[in-house]
Amino acid sequence: MSEQPQRPPIIPNALDVMSTWMYAEPTSSGQKRPNFRVKVIGNVPRLVVKTNVPDDKNNGRIDYNMDLPTFGVIMAKIREIAQGKDGSFTSEYVDDFIAGKKLDKPVVIASVKIGRDNASGKIYIAVLGYQRPKIQFFFGPSKFHTLKQGDGSELTEAEISSAYAMGFVDMYSKVVAELLISEFNPEGKNVAKAPTGPGGYQNDNKPAGGGGGYQQPAPRAPAPKVESFDDDFML
Repeated sequence: MSEQPQRPPIIPNALDVMSTWMYAEPTSSGQKRPNFRVKVIGNVPRLVVKTNVPDDKNNGRIDYNMDLPTFGVIMAKIREIAQGKDGSFTSEYVDDFIAGKKLDKPVVIASVKIGRDNASGKIYIAVLGYQRPKIQFFFGPSKFHTLKQGDGSELTEAEISSAYAMGFVDMYSKVVAELLISEFNPEGKNVAKAPTGPGGYQNDNKPAGGGGGYQQPAPRAPAPKVESFDDDFML
């Protein structure tokens, strides 16, 4: 039996420090706390949730892959809510090529929902998948830190959550941008290849069409929504 090719090991970086992750209380069927983390893998920023729910699909992992502008939009929406904007936001990740197979039409792979809890006023983020556990992660301090007014008086849960949401946006925006540069892989499949002749850039070993110009891809049909979520998102 021939040996399967080994993937190169992933070298840990600043985003793998566990104190930078967000945690939620264990679900009714689980004993370990779910965690939420930001990752940069293969030149792609992504949000990753480990549900730690027994027998969950994909070993309990839900990934939300992004391009850099989409990551920036999600950071901007968190900032808007932290600054007092009402409402919630949902971003969907759709594709028509899954597990090596081309689908008839795009489907929703995962979605990200950001909002403010009606009861506590705390800001949450959730990475959701089709028929997967719905877990909210609230912005706020760990058990090792507190945040108070200068005179020692208490802040509300909403005020603390807003402050930590802003800190999340400020720090993760910088770290992700730095890692996309310092850990850039020029051999990645998603990287345009060097020019091979008068035709222009070669992307994924396919020459550009139109005598060297950019070939506009055919428009896709709107992706069907696999599952909808209430604005309240109360679990």
